[in-house]
Amino acid sequence: MFPRNKKAAERLAVRAAPVLAELMEPLYLLVFTHYPTQNRFALLLEMLLSALVDSI
Repeated sequence: MFPRNKKAAERLAVRAAPVLAELMEPLYLLVFTHYPTQNRFALLLEMLLSALVDSI
């Protein structure tokens, strides 16, 4: 499941970063446009946590 050598781990990390950035952008925009007066950071963390739990 996890890469056994350092090069494989680095390749995986390089590929994972753009995917995470692409997933974060729509959530970030949703939080800032629909919840202007609430604690946006806490809401964003809650949305990310639920997305991670659902993906497991």
